[in-house]
Amino acid sequence: MIDEIDKADSDFANDLLLELEELRFEVPETGESFPTPKHKPIVFITSNREKPLPEPFLRRCLYFFVKFPDQKKGELQKIINIRFGEFKKDKRKLVNQAIDRFYKIRETLENIPGSRPPGTSEFIEFLTALLKREDISQALKDLEDLSNKLPLLGTLLKTKQDQDLFRERKSN
Repeated sequence: MIDEIDKADSDFANDLLLELEELRFEVPETGESFPTPKHKPIVFITSNREKPLPEPFLRRCLYFFVKFPDQKKGELQKIINIRFGEFKKDKRKLVNQAIDRFYKIRETLENIPGSRPPGTSEFIEFLTALLKREDISQALKDLEDLSNKLPLLGTLLKTKQDQDLFRERKSN
């Protein structure tokens, strides 16, 4: 797996062409050589589309776009259930409210230039922080008063601009 290739140096994708095509590579600094494996692996490469990738590189790739989990279809809930397992009644209420809150925050920031709505990984960290609370009623209160809970809010919104915007829009 090559994760977030668009964040690498601009030449990196082109530098990989031979290695990916022949599935072998050398490390010039150490003189080590890794030959083509007997069983060819499937190589997954991710990109956040922050920078365009070179055409020669893209021609060698199969493209698959992973869309954001649909709230109406309960896709995020399915991801959470797989990740954390089933919840008891009190924690299930917290999870459901956290999911609703998360989607409202995303809607608030989605179409604002320069803003970065939180993604699934931010939500998982956010939910993990909430679930670590022994007192579920306090976690629910923190969720309601999120704009005043900076460490918790910071798990979702990674810039001061987005946090300020969230507070201004009264999404809490």
